[in-house]
Amino acid sequence: MTTLTTRFLLALASFALVATAVPTAAQQSPSAKPPDVATVLRDLESTFAALKTVRTQFVQEKELAVFRQKIVLKGEIALQNPGRLAWHVHAPLRYSIVVSGNEIRQWDEDADRIATVSLSSNPVLTAAIKHLQVWFGGKYTSLTGEYAVEILSLEPATSLAFVPRKGTVAQKTIKRVTVQFRPDRRYVKEILVEEVNGDRTRLEFVKVVLNEPIPPDIWKLPSRA
Repeated sequence: MTTLTTRFLLALASFALVATAVPTAAQQSPSAKPPDVATVLRDLESTFAALKTVRTQFVQEKELAVFRQKIVLKGEIALQNPGRLAWHVHAPLRYSIVVSGNEIRQWDEDADRIATVSLSSNPVLTAAIKHLQVWFGGKYTSLTGEYAVEILSLEPATSLAFVPRKGTVAQKTIKRVTVQFRPDRRYVKEILVEEVNGDRTRLEFVKVVLNEPIPPDIWKLPSRA
């Protein structure tokens, strides 16, 4: 596996195997009927299905339980249906991944070279990309076989917890994934991944632009030196 591929998998590890505030009970009036998870997931998927493009800045914070330190990455993500994804990290280091169909192009400033990987020849990377597209693309019903879903709140914003079921691959590393949506439910606000080893990864989406043309430069990687 190339260094670039390894770096990408490390960056996505918390999400590939698989909002914030301390989880609370679902906020419902005493007379309200308990919310139905299946209905909430279907409603979210229906809303997300209308998304053709997403462009957002992100802040990713990784808290390491062993070293008690926080690693913060900042950058930009773009998605275009079907099958296009760009992940650009701008600080504190720079590297980029662009997925288009069955091909992944990668670049980082240390190597200063572009590598191309075929998804058909790399099942590990294929699984990482597919899981990433599920979490970012709102296809949460497809996760119910592997995760038990709990509604943490519906107002003022929907927040869901995904807990790996016993015997699943995710259970070996993931304790819980919490997803908080924007009040209008049109997109994700934050994803919090809590790992079994005590590590925590928080991914916050800021300055989100939906269903607007994505500039062509987003799909380009830096030129070789």
